[in-house]
Amino acid sequence: MTLLPTRRAALGFLASAAAGAALPLARSAPAAAQFGPSPFDAPAAVPAGLRFGTVSADTSRIARLGNPVGAQILQRDLDRQLRVVFADLMGGGSRGAALLVRVNSLYLGLYTGGRAGSGQGIGPDNIDGVGLVSSGGRVLSQTPIYTTLDPSYSGAWYLPDIDRRRIDSISYQLAYWLRREMGI
Repeated sequence: MTLLPTRRAALGFLASAAAGAALPLARSAPAAAQFGPSPFDAPAAVPAGLRFGTVSADTSRIARLGNPVGAQILQRDLDRQLRVVFADLMGGGSRGAALLVRVNSLYLGLYTGGRAGSGQGIGPDNIDGVGLVSSGGRVLSQTPIYTTLDPSYSGAWYLPDIDRRRIDSISYQLAYWLRREMGI
């Protein structure tokens, strides 16, 4: 059996290259088999027994790209969701490590207006960034994260606050998967 790159893997590779290779490729078996070893360093493991003094999000890149209102909403939602997801690891006080989630991009796909399978419209919401754990001015670990979520997960398209709900849902998704990827 010949291993050929899938369309999804190729698009992910191209997106990573277009972003200035800011994020390493996923290290799943298919991606590694298709593209060989990643040219990036593996993320450092999060130390066992870690307690966080602070958790926060940095959405300044979203604001610089021209969406300051969306960046502000995302910042508020992601900060809240990070506190919820990492609640049992909080309590390090000023001596605890800091978790900073730096968001590189947020995309809310079209909810309606296209036909599924036509290549027009209807696509998943997605967000990518990196979770940085630091202590004493040193970065202990970096965990790249990319996640998607179907727009319909957040409710019906005609709800007046649907975009707000979608941002809140994708924020929780990012926080949840970041914790899993960190292995804590």
